[in-house]
This record gives sequence, C-alpha cells and structure tokens, in this order.
Amino acid sequence: MLNIVLFGAPGCGKGTQAARLKEKYGIDHVSTGNVIREEIARGTKLGKEMESYITTGRLAPDQVVIDMIADYIAAHKHAKGNIFDGFPRTTHQAEEFDRMLSEQGLKVDVMIYMDVPEEELVKRILLRGKESGRADDASEEVIRDRIKVYHEQTAIVADFYAKQGKFADINGLGTMDEVFDRICQVIYFTGFLRQESRCFILLPEQNSPRSPRKTRLAPDTPGKRHAPPSFRPNAPAPDNPSRQTARRHRHRKYTDINRSCRR
Repeated sequence: MLNIVLFGAPGCGKGTQAARLKEKYGIDHVSTGNVIREEIARGTKLGKEMESYITTGRLAPDQVVIDMIADYIAAHKHAKGNIFDGFPRTTHQAEEFDRMLSEQGLKVDVMIYMDVPEEELVKRILLRGKESGRADDASEEVIRDRIKVYHEQTAIVADFYAKQGKFADINGLGTMDEVFDRICQVIYFTGFLRQESRCFILLPEQNSPRSPRKTRLAPDTPGKRHAPPSFRPNAPAPDNPSRQTARRHRHRKYTDINRSCRR
C-alpha cells in the first residue's frame, strides 16, 4: 500500500490534483473534512463528539481527529493506497499517525508539498470567492491569515518528515498537467525506492520556472543491489580520477529520469 501525505496551502490546487491521482493510481483520497462529515452522518460516537465541537465553534482536540483517521485506516487497510489531504497537521498528529500505521504494518511513504507563492494563492482564492460566494474567500486579510497559519503548521510537520527522508516539495505553478506530472514523478521514485531500497536525488523538471532544488528521499534500510545507471545516486568522485572520468562525473545528468516518468 502506498501512503502519500499531500500538503499545500489553501488555493494551491491539491484537491484537484488529489482527484486526478485517485483516478490514475486507483488509490483513495482521504480528506480530513470528508472523514469527519462521514462520521457525523453515520452518527458514530466520534462523529457526535466532533459535531459538538463544530457547533460550538471550538477546535477539536488532536486525539479526536487521530481516532477518526485510525478508524478509517482500520476499515480500509486492504486498499491499494491512500492520499491523505489535510492530515497530519501537527507533530503530535504525525507521531500518532506513524504509530497507527505501524500497527497495521503500514507507513507514510512520502509527504509531497505543493509550493505556490503567497501572491498567487491570494489571487486564486479571491477569484474562487467571486465564483462560489464564500465569505472567507472574499477577504484578502482573512485569506492571508489562513495562509500564515497554514505555513506555521506545515513547517513543523514538514520538518518531521524531512528528518525521516520522506519530504519532497514540487513547484505548484504552471498548468494542471505540469503540476500533475511533477507529483507523478515523485510517486514514481517513491515506488522505485521501495523496490530498490536505495537513496536517490530527485531533480526538478528542466523547464521548471523555479531554480533547481534537490530533494532527498531516503529508504528505511540500505539496499544491496545496484540501481540501473540512469537512476544511480550522486556519488563522490574517485580519489584519483582520470580526466575523462572526472569530466563524466562533473557533467553527469539524469535526463533519463524525467523521460522515464512520462512513459
């Protein structure tokens, strides 16, 4: 089972991309909001507890949200995979999330962060507000506060997964297809790493408007097999390389990586 945590500030388009990922890979899109609404509709104990917090305008404790996600995972443990949207949002949630997955013999494979500049986010949400009529999408001040809070929360969770070697950020600008291709590239490598148990460097697309940023995905255990040449990690140069070998090392490009992800 492939478990992906998809992160991005309001307006980044993660809901749209999650729906496309669900269709392409046949994995479930687990939205915290949807899980909560389902629990309330079913009239479960957790649903009633959550409803009491919502109706009184209080923030639900971490444990209530964690228990809801735990119930969902237990009920869908035979699924092909999951895209978790909006969870975990705190370090405590992330730690408990790892624990509950481990109890089912599962784990988070990668956290993908969709990086979109704040000005672009504000522009998108304001446009969405005009179309939907939502009051919280019509105030620029409210929107910027939401984005600020989101980044403060995400930074902590991102660090949590970065320490595990499971954090990858992608450029969220461009067409829907371009952003989708970048996400698929990360998923492709995540699946490859699970097979090879190796450690690789992900390269941004050559035509990406953002400057190249290396993102490391580390496996749980070191592998014994060598990866194919096109997928080998950046290795240190030999101690006494020949001129030709040194030139190859300095100018080695992994262009095959991007091509292979589109097949």
